[in-house]
Amino acid sequence: SVGEIVEIYLGSARVGRAIIKRIEKKRLSEIDDQDARIDGFRDRTELLKELNRIYGKKILSKNPEVYIIHFELL
Repeated sequence: SVGEIVEIYLGSARVGRAIIKRIEKKRLSEIDDQDARIDGFRDRTELLKELNRIYGKKILSKNPEVYIIHFELL
């Protein structure tokens, strides 16, 4: 939840702590290039390819709700 301090991991390595600043709920179809870039991808297409690799087309074809969590590193 907003204001919560969380541990940040890269794989199994702890890399730091962050505070949750904001949480947005969107449908996958509403994700745009800006959302993708903030998450480290070149564009929406690249993000969707990675999500497809992780979750599969069957899940993504249902246009699921996704949460965009904005952090501030501590």
